[in-house]
Amino acid sequence: MTRTPPLVLATVALVAAYAIGAVIAVAGGIASVAEVFGNGSKTSAPFFILVVELLAAYAFLRGRIAGAWVLVAMSGLSTAAFLFDGDFNADGLATGHVVWQAVEGWLAVLVFSLAVTALIRRRRRPAAAAAA
Repeated sequence: MTRTPPLVLATVALVAAYAIGAVIAVAGGIASVAEVFGNGSKTSAPFFILVVELLAAYAFLRGRIAGAWVLVAMSGLSTAAFLFDGDFNADGLATGHVVWQAVEGWLAVLVFSLAVTALIRRRRRPAAAAAA
């Protein structure tokens, strides 16, 4: 039985959170469907980020370390946007929206840390095997 890596599970959770955030944005009148797909909203990432993150997680699952590099870049970008773009706790957002933003931010940091950990472990593995 093969175990799914935590990085893949966390990435799927992050993408699901972004998708739910898009539904919240459209249902709550924060953004239109076109805005959600094109540029994202205050409660979701742009659609292309969801696609790239899922593809990167799949690549990592298939043993490609490049997937972890892409996830470091994308989740790092998402974390920076969360912290500095001014959308977090923006005017007009209800408490539930801000809580959802915090969940997405936490998941982005989780994916980032798991991807960095995967890169560190992957880089050390050949040296450790050679020393043994």
